[in-house]
Amino acid sequence: MINWRSPVVVLSVSVMSLLCVIDGVLRFSHEGKQQHFKMISEPDLNYRASAISDAHRQAVYAKYDAYLESEAVEETDTVKSLSQEEQSAQSGVLQEVFVDDKRLTLKAVINRQVASHQQVSLLINVLDLKNNNEEIFRFNESDKIFGYIWTYISNTQIEIKKGDSQQKVVLTMYKPANREKGK
Repeated sequence: MINWRSPVVVLSVSVMSLLCVIDGVLRFSHEGKQQHFKMISEPDLNYRASAISDAHRQAVYAKYDAYLESEAVEETDTVKSLSQEEQSAQSGVLQEVFVDDKRLTLKAVINRQVASHQQVSLLINVLDLKNNNEEIFRFNESDKIFGYIWTYISNTQIEIKKGDSQQKVVLTMYKPANREKGK
């Protein structure tokens, strides 16, 4: 129980009351409002915004626009179809695989424990190179990926094989790490 007549309690309550009164006066006084508005007044904001000249601002925008255009050109340059011979020669660890007029990239490997066995499904981004449409497809364990049989390797990789042929590709979500030092 608090002893309200104790000198410590009386002093603490008095100091807190005084601080509350001072805070209220400063917040609601006419001078405090003028000072607050002065800090964010319109002429002040205009001065800060005009600190960068129009010519400099336009130069920055021009450089940014040129950067965006170069990125768009790089994206369109890299998307091309492979011939049937080049497609059948695809092998090793790749981030993208070309099948007919489609570019396949692995987006997710989903592992779920169902009853007593593990169920794996995939999300694959398919870019149709003819009309530049992108769509994400989901494939389950028994599904074929555009004629390829797939096998789970890890949470970031699958192996795909084309029917009876010897063509094997490891489709990975990330660039393979270069194990040699200095590269």
